[in-house]
Amino acid sequence: MYDERTTNIMNDTTFDALAHEQRRELLVGLLDGGPQTVEKTIAGDGETAHTDSGRRSRIAMYHTHLPKLEADGFVRWHQGAHEVVRGPRFEEIQPFVELVADREPGADRAETTGSAGRFDR
Repeated sequence: MYDERTTNIMNDTTFDALAHEQRRELLVGLLDGGPQTVEKTIAGDGETAHTDSGRRSRIAMYHTHLPKLEADGFVRWHQGAHEVVRGPRFEEIQPFVELVADREPGADRAETTGSAGRFDR
């Protein structure tokens, strides 16, 4: 079904998507199947839109991370609602995201994928 070149491209895309912490956190938050609110994802590190760090995180999320993940097909981004849901290729990256979620320091699998969600702290 897949040749070696296709597999390498898929791996490159997968690992590139997981390379940045904000993208990993967003993808981990989608493991429970529910939508993620972009603002809650950005605030996951205790930042707010009113701090310099929060503004930089928000700019990076909207102009770099979300467009990349959507172009790769891993998420669907509903810009008007500031909401992100699983994309048509999420299942391809899901095993890697689960591995990342299980390996996070102090992460409890139920905590990261439970109904409250990791980003609703």
